[in-house]
Amino acid sequence: MYAVFAQGVVSPVAYLPSSLISQGYKVVAELSRGGSGPTIPFYAKEPWELLRKVYVPSSPVLLYAEGVVGRLSVYQNKRLLWRGETTAVAIPLLGKGVHEIRIRGEKGGIIGGIYLLAQSDTQTWTTETYPERILFCKEPNSSLPPEKWGEIGFLSRTQGLCIAYGALPPARVQVALKKNQHAISLSLNAPAVPPRKGLSKSTFVLLFTSLALLAALFPEIRLSLWTGIFFPKAAGLSEALLSILWITSGILAISLAIPDLTIFWVFGVFLLVELILFEQLLGWGHWVWQSWLLPVMVLSIVGLLWSQYLFEALIGLWVIRALASILQFPQIAYLCSAEAFFSILLLST
Repeated sequence: MYAVFAQGVVSPVAYLPSSLISQGYKVVAELSRGGSGPTIPFYAKEPWELLRKVYVPSSPVLLYAEGVVGRLSVYQNKRLLWRGETTAVAIPLLGKGVHEIRIRGEKGGIIGGIYLLAQSDTQTWTTETYPERILFCKEPNSSLPPEKWGEIGFLSRTQGLCIAYGALPPARVQVALKKNQHAISLSLNAPAVPPRKGLSKSTFVLLFTSLALLAALFPEIRLSLWTGIFFPKAAGLSEALLSILWITSGILAISLAIPDLTIFWVFGVFLLVELILFEQLLGWGHWVWQSWLLPVMVLSIVGLLWSQYLFEALIGLWVIRALASILQFPQIAYLCSAEAFFSILLLST
């Protein structure tokens, strides 16, 4: 019986190279927790050390580390077994009995896992073949800090991104990359591009629930939702205030999801300027908030389902709305042109 002192569980699946699986090696214990040192997965910017005690019987046993970042040194009872820099390594342990395993790194960490492998009939871990043929790309449009290289939460909420990594991510992350059609760009000096997280499900539900309540309670809002961008309808002050509050809340959520709060402040300024000018020149200030109801609703759907296109969708709807206002109100075409100009500036930043 193989045992590990203070053994813990990190991931439900261990990904092994096909060569080890073909030799009959199986996972019999995990060393990702217990002992002294950080809990795996982890990334450290300074030298680090893990100390584990394991029981090794007479049969061959391998110490298998996957998702390694940086240079690694492995000691068994103060004897150096292996030193080098690789993403995955299988090291034979010597002798039987209880041994002290010390793993040291200069900078980096282990963002996958550490396991004991043996040619045994006893298997306590679900095993999958290490994934192959990960997609690579050249121009990343998103990046993750080293502390998040081993996480898959962001990957599961996005699709189709070129993500910059400073090291090859662990197997479970590679599986998530393929599942969500991501590719990676390996660069030690990856640009700090804020990732587009998209709208969370709770934010999306909150926006649509509040919009449904407004549409149910105020017929003017319900009618303006589908026709307001083309045909302004008369509405009261309460409908205007509640709609403006919903629209600004939606744009704020979208700005946080991109993330770029500059968009929110630019939008707020233009919304205020438009309200004043449209009311003073045409007496149609209500058209300003009515024309934003449908675009913000569409943006919330894009932010949930296709977050990688959220910014482009925002700019596109802003331009479409500006063109619609020019066709209806040629007197304020200059204002709409200014909106389109600022949209282009935002797109280029």
